[in-house]
Amino acid sequence: MQRQSWKELCNSYHFDPRIEWSYRSDWRYSVDACLVADVDNTLTKRPTLTDNYLAYIFERSEIRPRKQKIVNALRLLSENPYAVKQSFDTIFLKELYGVLRKDVHEDACLNAANITAPPPRTSDLMFDMRDRDVTTLVLTFGMEDALVPWYWYKVGVPVHTLAGTKLVFENGRLVGYDMGGAYGKVSRALSLTNSLGFKREHVIVLSDDPVIDRSVAAVLGVGLMVWLDDDSKRRELASKGEYAYPGENVVVLENADEDRRRITEYVDKKLRAEFVSETVPPSRILALLEEFNRFESAIETCRRCGANNKEKLKEAADSCGRVLSLGRPFVPMITNDVEGTFARLRSGLYTDGSVNDMLSWTEDIRSTLKRENPEFSMRKDMMERISLLA
Repeated sequence: MQRQSWKELCNSYHFDPRIEWSYRSDWRYSVDACLVADVDNTLTKRPTLTDNYLAYIFERSEIRPRKQKIVNALRLLSENPYAVKQSFDTIFLKELYGVLRKDVHEDACLNAANITAPPPRTSDLMFDMRDRDVTTLVLTFGMEDALVPWYWYKVGVPVHTLAGTKLVFENGRLVGYDMGGAYGKVSRALSLTNSLGFKREHVIVLSDDPVIDRSVAAVLGVGLMVWLDDDSKRRELASKGEYAYPGENVVVLENADEDRRRITEYVDKKLRAEFVSETVPPSRILALLEEFNRFESAIETCRRCGANNKEKLKEAADSCGRVLSLGRPFVPMITNDVEGTFARLRSGLYTDGSVNDMLSWTEDIRSTLKRENPEFSMRKDMMERISLLA
């Protein structure tokens, strides 16, 4: 990669899918949704763009003595997501002010863009978003001058916005910075989604750090928060009710580092809630809804029969199994343990389990699926649109 192409990329990058993209694939509706994607650790592997940028400048003799104070400022930011300006003032207006040279900054950005890698199938994920006409904003607290060439060379799928922190130089020396608002990517995300006219419930946020990015969930009030979180301790606490992932509509994905495209099905879940963006044959969605209605009817029959009719309970369990089978893989069940509850139900039927317990489990499955999956509470007009396609 040559310095020339780096400058051209940084200066000329612009793409607006509402104007420039006319492609529509079969069985897609044109939707009006937005994806705000974090970069470091979410769209990049460790070491991230920021890690590699800092590692490069820390090797400079004039910057090396300032390393610990910079690291401390970043630690403050990781512990308090609202301390962005305080942390960045320490880094750029105290420690690096007048010390960081423009050529060193550019070389560090170029090096970071070259050696930082995206997780597998990141490009596929972004193509999926483009195919769904989802306006994608890729934002970071890190260096925009590293983000732009990295994205072009490593992902290569046009998105609406690539934005991070921009450094200001005079006479070749650092004199200031612009992170796009008082809270960096949070401010920028709010400004962009407002200016593009997106309703809050139509905004989807993809992030890896529920500590530092809890401010994103709080400020944006987003419709869907997808957390890529490999912190097993945090997940363990969440399963015990001792920790709550930020956001109202939350999905927590484990082991997504192996395939970033897994995120698509969760975005599709959100899109179908309002737009019915097809990723499976419409006939299959109709079959799922019809079976779910039978499942609900079977539960009501069990209630009327009381605790003595185990045969009716078996019919409800069989219907539940068909719902789960029809729903895979486009009805996510990772965080709600629906399949675990269903396994207990099936086991109870063949081990003389308590009928009252089993009826309670079927009701739990029904309420969880209906609460967390919009496919099971689709509006009448959406049903009619699907019926025409089936």
